[in-house]
Amino acid sequence: MANINEWVLPKLRVLHYLISRPNNGSFVAHCLDLDIVTSANEEDEAIRRLDSLVIAQIQFALNTGNFQNLIFPAPKEYWDRFMRAATTRIQTLKIEIPRPQVLPSEESESVLGIIAAGIAATVPQPAYAV
Repeated sequence: MANINEWVLPKLRVLHYLISRPNNGSFVAHCLDLDIVTSANEEDEAIRRLDSLVIAQIQFALNTGNFQNLIFPAPKEYWDRFMRAATTRIQTLKIEIPRPQVLPSEESESVLGIIAAGIAATVPQPAYAV
């Protein structure tokens, strides 16, 4: 029997984080695959906050069955910045997967890879409400 993740869910295997530090000194962390953005005074804190938001978004989509919430990439200009940036870290993110009520599944969690890239502070950033 096919696993629910193989035929229902969008394919999220690796997440792409763009880390920047605009002139105001705060670090901005942007998950390009889901177009989620947050900021913090420290880079690790910005990434931690982004991890929490990404997990919440994925779990919400799985719990509600609204998988369109998982297909929302950032605009091309941010992907272009990511491609020009230097990779700063590769990590994994564990996400609890709720058991479906109708279809049986052996898996209770999934692991996504994250590739984070940083860009110079001279790149202007749009204003985001966080």
